[in-house]
Amino acid sequence: MEVFAHAVQARRPDDGAWCEAWTVRDILMHQTGDAEELVRVLAAHLAGEPVETRGSDRENPYRALTHAELRSAFLARYARSPSRG
Repeated sequence: MEVFAHAVQARRPDDGAWCEAWTVRDILMHQTGDAEELVRVLAAHLAGEPVETRGSDRENPYRALTHAELRSAFLARYARSPSRG
């Protein structure tokens, strides 16, 4: 996670990525949504509750954030993720 966070911080939000259709901001929104989704799904599973996974709409709450807010949201969501480390 530290390498990813450093790479995001070292680039502009509108910089391109290896996939030409994605920017640094796009990838950060995607990873933030993934971290939140992982926590949501695992929490429901551990509680014995059925849960459906969401699609790319999980990125929508992050679209209105500034880049700094988005980086903070990523770090906060990742900190709650059981895959951190």
